[in-house]
Amino acid sequence: MNKNLKEIKLSEICEIQSGYSFKSKNFNKENGYRVIRISNVQKGMIIDKRPIFINDIKNDYKRFRLKENDILVSLTGDVGRVGKINFNLLPAVLNQRVARLHKINSEKVDIDYLYHFLNSDFFEKKMIERSKGVAQLNLSPKEILESTIYLTSLNEQKRIVKKLDTCMEQIDKAIQNVEQNIKNAEELFQSYLNKILLSENDGWLMTSIGKVANIVNGGTPKTSIMDYWSGDILWITPKDMGKLDSIYVSDTSRKITELGLKKSSAKLLPKNSIILSSRAPIGHLAINTEPISTNQGCKGIVPGEQIESKFLYYFLLCNVKLLNDLGVGTTFKELSMSKLSNIEISLPERDIQQKIINEIDGIKIQTEQLKNNYQNELISLKELKKSILEKAFNGEL
Repeated sequence: MNKNLKEIKLSEICEIQSGYSFKSKNFNKENGYRVIRISNVQKGMIIDKRPIFINDIKNDYKRFRLKENDILVSLTGDVGRVGKINFNLLPAVLNQRVARLHKINSEKVDIDYLYHFLNSDFFEKKMIERSKGVAQLNLSPKEILESTIYLTSLNEQKRIVKKLDTCMEQIDKAIQNVEQNIKNAEELFQSYLNKILLSENDGWLMTSIGKVANIVNGGTPKTSIMDYWSGDILWITPKDMGKLDSIYVSDTSRKITELGLKKSSAKLLPKNSIILSSRAPIGHLAINTEPISTNQGCKGIVPGEQIESKFLYYFLLCNVKLLNDLGVGTTFKELSMSKLSNIEISLPERDIQQKIINEIDGIKIQTEQLKNNYQNELISLKELKKSILEKAFNGEL
């Protein structure tokens, strides 16, 4: 540590304020004060994903209104995430489980220097260490103020900030380029799928999914009956499917017993069936390598003799948008068995299907290798950001 750095508590340079528990019944999706929730606070940014608003701001609540450059810290779950409010997000109010640092002493600390420090791994790790909870971490505002920051002179802070801003801007641009390259690779593969499987082909049989496969609904045994659970039968949900990193599924975190299968609407699907999440969300796909059952949020599709399992998998993969468009519902959309059954599909002979599968597999492998290379670049760039921040607050920048 550079000897010119002085360690002081955050409580000496700023105050902290926790958010308010605004009533969800007063939320709307169109106008008013934007409600900044914990899900909006990500590392190094405030995201505006799925914004909600509130119109009724009583006088007592006005102290929770946010200002430009307010620094926010997450207090629950992924604790220690830090973002800064920009003008485009205003007017806005601070919701519960998010804290803001305010009344920052500008004679001791440059606000941008403080912001960069709070975005360092050092600060985030300290916040995790100071948090309590097992299932979910919770951080108290007091613990934030008790943490320390390393300060040098204001002029030196401003010099460091200027250098950090330049470095971070360049790295962020590089990250955006790599992320765009990943998106381009995915879109190229999707375009290839569409060209092969959705184009008109002479001699292919036009039919429907329901005529070449058996569609099976899932179910959930009563969770209150222990004899139905912790058995040997695989049981998968849309949430589980969202965590898969492969086309195939060979194991599940929860399993049911023979009795649980018998006493519920769940059905056992044979190997090489296609599992499709049909709600929350629609469109996760997998092929099972072992017999499996599903909950009611999934449809099992058992291919008949006319169709290869993987051919149907790839066909559904390039029709995820269609599957979502066919879903209906108010709370969440759901794809019905009849709508899925009636989707038209064009089928070549099985030997041609296998050739197409082999061709798509080859392109998929190349795409995944390309994406892995880009992912490694992303990791390196993010590690570089961490390294630069560490040097900055060790007095080495």
